[in-house]
Amino acid sequence: AFRESLARYRAGGVRVEAEEWASALTKELLAVVAGPAQGRADRYRAFYATFGGPQGLPGLPAPAER
Repeated sequence: AFRESLARYRAGGVRVEAEEWASALTKELLAVVAGPAQGRADRYRAFYATFGGPQGLPGLPAPAER
């Protein structure tokens, strides 16, 4: 889905500078949600550490407190 979306943006003349970042984000988020329930909170914390915060994905909720 990401590659198809990227191709559509490029076909429309939109330059996507963060292709690697977005691809990594997609893969890591899939690992969080598609992986086993056990350990999901830890996987999300790791995901948030990489892709969250002020410089990260807008609107991404912070992990729950332990």
